[in-house]
Amino acid sequence: MMHVPYKGAGEAMVGLLSGSVDVLLLSTASVLAQVNGRQIRLLAISGAERVAAMPGVPTFAEAGVKNFSLFNWSGLAAPKGTPPEVVAKLEAAVHKAVQSQDIQSFLANMGSKPGQLDRKDFAELIRKETAQWAPVAQKANIEKQ
Repeated sequence: MMHVPYKGAGEAMVGLLSGSVDVLLLSTASVLAQVNGRQIRLLAISGAERVAAMPGVPTFAEAGVKNFSLFNWSGLAAPKGTPPEVVAKLEAAVHKAVQSQDIQSFLANMGSKPGQLDRKDFAELIRKETAQWAPVAQKANIEKQ
C-alpha cells in the first residue's frame, strides 16, 4: 500500500473521486456529502458502534477488522498563561453549548457523536494520542510542525 500525502480532507476526497486513490480514512463529516450523493461507498466506521447518520455502514469490528480503533476529535485550547477563571468560563460555556439540542442535532447530522472531557482528561487524551502516533509519523518521515 502506498501512502499519498494530501494537505487536507478536501484534496484527499478529490483524489478518491478522480480514481487517484482507492481507499481513504477520513472523518464522517468529511465524507457525508459524497456518501449521501452516492459518489462513494463507506466500507466501515471506526468506533464501538454505528453512526446514526449512516446506520447501514458497519463498524470495522462488524466488517471483520478486530481491534481497530481510530477516531476524530476536536477540542478547544487556550494560550498558555490564560487566567484559570477565563479557562473555567470557557469550559462551562462549551459544556452548555454541547448539551444544547441544536448542537446535539447538528453534530449527529454530521455523523459525529458529541462528548466532552474536562481539561485534565483532554490533556491526557492529547498526551496519549501524541505517544501513539509519534512512531507512525516518524516512520512516515512526517516532520514536526
